[in-house]
This record gives sequence, C-alpha cells and structure tokens, in this order.
Amino acid sequence: MLEDVRVVEGVEGVQATGVQDMNTHNFRSGEKKKTLVINVYWVGKSAGNHPFAESLTHKVTEGWAEKQPIADRVAKLIIEHDSTVNEHDSFKVVVIHGYNIGITHAQVSYSYEHTPSEWNTRLSETSPPEEPAPSKL
Repeated sequence: MLEDVRVVEGVEGVQATGVQDMNTHNFRSGEKKKTLVINVYWVGKSAGNHPFAESLTHKVTEGWAEKQPIADRVAKLIIEHDSTVNEHDSFKVVVIHGYNIGITHAQVSYSYEHTPSEWNTRLSETSPPEEPAPSKL
C-alpha cells in the first residue's frame, strides 16, 4: 500500500494520499466485502480550471463531474501499478479538495466507486490524455 501512496503522490496537484484496505462483514446477511480506498487530497486545478472557492458555489453534480478525470487518472495508476487491486470486490477513489487559512477551513469530498473490472472498462472507454506515469519502485 505504501507503493500506491508513492505512485499517486507523484501526480502533479496531489498534496497527500491515504490508502485503506477495508473489510466489511454484514452479520445479518453474511455478506463480506473487501474494498480498496484511495483518498487523494487534491490541491491542483479541477478539470474545469475553477479555483476551489468558485467550485463551492457550483452544483454538486458539476463539482462531481469536474473531479471525475482526477479519479480516473488515480484509478488507472493504481490498476497499472498494483495487481492486488483485482483481489478486491470494490475500488473507491475519494478526491478531497479544500482549504485551510488558519481561522477557517472547508473541504469537499467526491467519491467514485466501482469494481476493478468496471474501472478497467470505464478507463478503456474514456482514455484520458496520457501523462508520464511514475515508474514502479
């Protein structure tokens, strides 16, 4: 998981990254679910090049759509660099964008969750412009 953090933190605009390997169990139904969660603290510009203060006034769906390319890029990097992602039932990328000026702070989180195979299908259909990816360590 440390490698996942290093890969994502190599992306311009990412301030910090957190990785969680979550296991949930619903005792009532007996359902078990394994989820890989990547939290990305984003300080770069959004896809629409709106500063965060402006994006707070956007409709929620507009903000969500603006962060989708960031989530796609992170998901693609993780899928390319971490073969264990396919051992999970679900793969979630959370893009967190905010500010802290000492006397006040705010943040908004945008969550994108799919199965690993759904991410693969989605990424092969959308194919964002390629940027140099960090090399495997």
